[in-house]
Amino acid sequence: PPFFHPGNDPLDWLQTFKRAIKANGWTDPRALGMASALMNEAAESAFDPPIDDLETFRQFENAFLEIFQLTDYKKNALQQAKNYKQADNEDVEIFISNMMKLFRRADITNDDKKAELFAEAANEATYDKFLRKNPKTFQEMKTIARNLDHHKKALLQHKNKTSNIGNAPSSSTPLTFPKTTAWTPHSNVPKDNKMPNTSSGT
Repeated sequence: PPFFHPGNDPLDWLQTFKRAIKANGWTDPRALGMASALMNEAAESAFDPPIDDLETFRQFENAFLEIFQLTDYKKNALQQAKNYKQADNEDVEIFISNMMKLFRRADITNDDKKAELFAEAANEATYDKFLRKNPKTFQEMKTIARNLDHHKKALLQHKNKTSNIGNAPSSSTPLTFPKTTAWTPHSNVPKDNKMPNTSSGT
């Protein structure tokens, strides 16, 4: 994990650090030791009690958020969530990920508030789908947004496939037949043009 300095995004750093704990299988004492080592002097001195006096990583996490997830930080994240607008061509997973990150930063845990902000940030097509489906929860809204995005991608893929087929040169070769001489009553005449003698001798 990177070093933490006051002014860094605290939640981004904390998420990275927690992934490192899980990946390395660190115990609480080991995680606390690493946390202390990764704090610069100004950040570490903000802890009261000091990190060395903590017994569990949960205690460190709670203290860290209390110190660095300040009111102004939350207000700024909330304002970003209110101002966010999904672009028409923005991938739904990016949209959902960005909104959920802002919810974490703003410390928004209320499902109705999440749903309200998510609906306001959605593009016109997605918002129209919400009006039609009338979702009750934030989870339902995410499902509707994902289904709409998958449907749009499937239609685009089908359209491109159809277009490619229409523009592709024909792979079939026209049938050709050898030129033949039109049939005449004398088609069976031998090449010497002599008619066979069919009269009986007298």
